[in-house]
Amino acid sequence: QAEAAAAAKAAALQAETARLEVTLHEARAKLDGAVSAAEQRKQQALAAHRDLQRLEAEVRESESARLRSQLLDERCEKEQLQLRRQADQERASLAAEAAEVQRLKAQLSQLEAAAPPQPPLLGM
Repeated sequence: QAEAAAAAKAAALQAETARLEVTLHEARAKLDGAVSAAEQRKQQALAAHRDLQRLEAEVRESESARLRSQLLDERCEKEQLQLRRQADQERASLAAEAAEVQRLKAQLSQLEAAAPPQPPLLGM
């Protein structure tokens, strides 16, 4: 009877061991699946991060190009404004010179009209 009880106990222990081994195997399979899924999510996150960095670099480059273009446009506008100012100054200067020439011509005409006629120079 003791042998039968020991055999029954041994059989129960073997059954419990087998059940625990199956449970352990199932747990390991679940863990492997979770690790695999986590690794896949990690790779996806890394790929998304690389894509984000690439897009940020493109945006920075695009913004930099836009700012360079804007700066160039501003410089061109500034140069055009400066050239217009110079042209306006030149026109004003030429107009003043033309007015001075006209004044001097008028003064010369008045002097010529008021001066007595000069006799021709002899011997020259």
